[in-house]
Amino acid sequence: MLKKRIYTLASLASGYDSIADIGCDHGYTVKMALEKFGIKYAYAIDINEKPLEKAKETLKKEELNKKVSFFLGDGLVGFDGTFDCAIISGMGGRLIANILEKSKEKFRGKALILEPQSENYLVREWLMNNGFKIIYEEALTENRKYYEIIKAVPGAMKLNSLELKYGPLLMQEKSEAFIEHYSKYKHKLLLAYEKSKKNNDLLKEVEEINEILA
Repeated sequence: MLKKRIYTLASLASGYDSIADIGCDHGYTVKMALEKFGIKYAYAIDINEKPLEKAKETLKKEELNKKVSFFLGDGLVGFDGTFDCAIISGMGGRLIANILEKSKEKFRGKALILEPQSENYLVREWLMNNGFKIIYEEALTENRKYYEIIKAVPGAMKLNSLELKYGPLLMQEKSEAFIEHYSKYKHKLLLAYEKSKKNNDLLKEVEEINEILA
């Protein structure tokens, strides 16, 4: 079964010649980008040997390994390849922001496709503070898990606190997945509020969600 998340990540790299997939896991995103979206060369990068070996197996089976280089390392620390677009997915937002910060000169001028799985506001904040603007956001649900995917390119933007937290374009679009996720989350907050002797911080977050869903 084709995974929506991987398809979306790979599709957003369309139009670029080369990509660096950081946190490549099994290599499925690289495979999709090479096979379906015209990417000519890819770097598969992971900090752990096991997923990198799995990526090598995935791409060897598909005879794509001539178009891929593999790098074992912490993000782009020690990496000297050239690429047009970086994909960083499948990890927390704090870790993604740290990867970007540690090698910010190597990311400068590149397109970024990011899929934080927590603390998404830290990723948007890093982009805003480091010369990137968000040009695309997508919310999707797969296997009952909610994901947000962000594409950014060099440029300037200014985001307010709600846009940092919920996504400037996601708030505008209000997709079905976005509405469903935050409606469920609001319900959990209200239950927690009733059990917490009326914690005003929880109520404030409920009011925020009412505002973005209105």
